[in-house]
Amino acid sequence: MSFLRLFSVIFLSVYVFNAQAQLVKSEEVIGQVAETESFFHVFSNADSSLYFFKKNQHKVRDKQALWEVSKFNQALEEVAHQQYYLSSREDLIGYDTNGQDIFLLFTEDLEHIRKLTLYQMPLFGQQALKEFKIDLPFQLKMQAYETVGTHMVLAGDVNEKAVVVLYDLTNGQLKVVRNHYNEKSRLLSLTIDDATQTFKTVTIFRHRQAKYEVRLSIFDETGKELLKHQFLTPENQNFLSATTQTLPNFDELLVATYAEGGANMEDYSKGVMVCRLPLRGEQQFQKIPFGALGNYYGYLPLDKQEKMQKKKKKRSSSSKDMNVMNRMILSSRKTGFGEYAFYGEFFYPTYRALQEGMSALNTIVNQTQVYRFSHNMMVVFDAKGNLLWDRAFH
Repeated sequence: MSFLRLFSVIFLSVYVFNAQAQLVKSEEVIGQVAETESFFHVFSNADSSLYFFKKNQHKVRDKQALWEVSKFNQALEEVAHQQYYLSSREDLIGYDTNGQDIFLLFTEDLEHIRKLTLYQMPLFGQQALKEFKIDLPFQLKMQAYETVGTHMVLAGDVNEKAVVVLYDLTNGQLKVVRNHYNEKSRLLSLTIDDATQTFKTVTIFRHRQAKYEVRLSIFDETGKELLKHQFLTPENQNFLSATTQTLPNFDELLVATYAEGGANMEDYSKGVMVCRLPLRGEQQFQKIPFGALGNYYGYLPLDKQEKMQKKKKKRSSSSKDMNVMNRMILSSRKTGFGEYAFYGEFFYPTYRALQEGMSALNTIVNQTQVYRFSHNMMVVFDAKGNLLWDRAFH
């Protein structure tokens, strides 16, 4: 990894990401995201501490591999370093921090996730490593993982239904969170609030005809529902990914990427939808096509930026939006001063031609083969959902 790339990773980790757990292999993008070689993982938490951890491939004993974990403060000074031997037969699929501990989540089978191992690794003192063996009652297509309080939260898809599962770290009990796994639905996001020991889920399901209903629910760490918002997506649009921020007055600011097409809904993000969800009163929506963002093409060389701006102006004169073919995954962070930043990673589809039929009846069709990383984008809104600033970058 080059120094420039390492610096970029550190910068984004400290100044962009919130205290959310990460999945090593995410299912949020349809198809497979092209893998890149990585020798270590880096992420930050809410106080901007920085964590590095890696597996030492050359130190193995009794079928266990050595894992090294380090914590750095805002001045990038190392304040903790620990080494643990963990099973070398399992694959890492998620990581998180909670209190003074780091949690690593492993599975035996990446294709059929049912058996999991969670390691709780203390960063300070002489406390012992804790190991939790978890057997799920179903095969889970996992999309998100968090720890909150004394519980682990797993979220994903089972039989095309969004499901959220709680695992109690104190007694080993599993339970499915209410109001999930009721109908065909899709998980848009799972986020936590360490300060209040709560977690939020956003799910979407087909309502009637081409309409979609979105549900935002807030739960305490035991899975008790504290608050719920429900609304139909405006203009019958489908949300592909979403994330939220709780405002000081406890309203919710939800930002989602949307697709268009009614019953024949496309799988590509056309722009962002900003949704203001008040505790009382009318919900407010604002649609922002990617082409309407002033700096959407800022990651391109100058000559290509000029070309795209001319194309954008031409389509705007005929009242058409730019046709963007990609998927965007969102995360968010409150920046202070009443501003809310939403960070997106863009992926574009690549295709392969498939031949159907024989002889004169042959038909050539394009099938999505893999999604590849394109660029990043940051958009900043105020508490009313007004766009303040946007930038695109590699």
